[in-house]
Amino acid sequence: MKRLKVLMGDRIVGQLLAQEGAHYFSFDESFIKAPLPLSPYKLPVAPGVSEHREGYFLTLPGLIYDSLPDRFGMSVLRKNFQDQGILSPTPLQMLSHLGSRTMGALSYSPAEDEPAAQEMIDLANAARSAKSLMQMEHADTLDPAIVKAGGTAGGATPKLLAAISTNRSQIITGPSVIPAEMEAWLIKLNTSDTKTSSICQLEQTYFELAKAAGIRVPETMLISDKKGMQHFAIRRFDRKQENPNQRVHIHSYAAMTGIDFSHPGTDYEDLLRLTKHLTRNFEDLCEQFRRMLFNLLASNRDDHAKNFSFTMDSAGKWTNTPAYDLLYTDNDLGGNWMLIGGKRNDIRYDDLKRLADLMGIPQRRLNEMLEQVQDALAQWPALGKANGIGTGLRTVVQSVIEDLNRTLGK
Repeated sequence: MKRLKVLMGDRIVGQLLAQEGAHYFSFDESFIKAPLPLSPYKLPVAPGVSEHREGYFLTLPGLIYDSLPDRFGMSVLRKNFQDQGILSPTPLQMLSHLGSRTMGALSYSPAEDEPAAQEMIDLANAARSAKSLMQMEHADTLDPAIVKAGGTAGGATPKLLAAISTNRSQIITGPSVIPAEMEAWLIKLNTSDTKTSSICQLEQTYFELAKAAGIRVPETMLISDKKGMQHFAIRRFDRKQENPNQRVHIHSYAAMTGIDFSHPGTDYEDLLRLTKHLTRNFEDLCEQFRRMLFNLLASNRDDHAKNFSFTMDSAGKWTNTPAYDLLYTDNDLGGNWMLIGGKRNDIRYDDLKRLADLMGIPQRRLNEMLEQVQDALAQWPALGKANGIGTGLRTVVQSVIEDLNRTLGK
């Protein structure tokens, strides 16, 4: 396969061509006549052909790269192709395989045949299959839910896309069309073999803390499988809440700006400046600053450039997506993935004040946001216990939160 059409609903956005180790993209003439700023910094709408060779985007335009899943989803895709005798699928083959089963508003044609039937999900079996895949101990076949929906979602954690009934009695996967009386969700699978202190329970608690801190988050919940294991479900924000079959354009900060998200040199100052310029909305800027405060003081150190995204409406106006991938994490860097005013460690109140001043955020607003984040994090012991997190993990996280606040000095 050498060429794909890039679609957004019933509109042809453009053509994607693979040739000699690079990809070439051109906007369709009809899209140029009625443009939308799908990727305003790296792929502005204009006549002509653009060339793309960035290895960390698989030599795809960042706009297109965002349609591909991350680590776990890529593992599912590659396993699926290996079962067909294709050991090294090309990016165009993977995009064609996804077709309209992508995250976000873009889809790709020609697409492989999509599943015709809806199936009830066995979460326990899906989690077991996902664990085997992570450990590279593949069974003869993957669970059907993983094959159909696990290769479409982003992130490193095993997950799948699903439809959940509004009364929460049914969970299905299958076609990209969500049936009536059902909603679009993403389910992160618990592969830990533990009923307490799982990463799923931890993430649910962190979303509750973020909401208490005034951060805009999607609806989330813990759902149990037949073995009593709990999995983390998050309502998809790349679909309209009132109509889950209406797709929403999403673009990650990394892909929008051409940043290699695996490189820990990005600074929150750059993200804040982009937010200010892209959204032209002071509240979006403050929301982004508040998320930085939460990530710092809650030790969410997986705060790389792909874990921040923006959404565009039908008129071409941009805003922040709801926050996602909120979790207590650590890393080998000993601090947040993204720098704060050039610093990774030993972040003090003066560092935050300096950055707020650069962004035009008054000190009064900074103090209000900081106080709300700190008050929310004080709820960690109670919320963690309520969500099934054991005493040991609760104590470790509480100690880290207290140390970070002492270092901040405010």
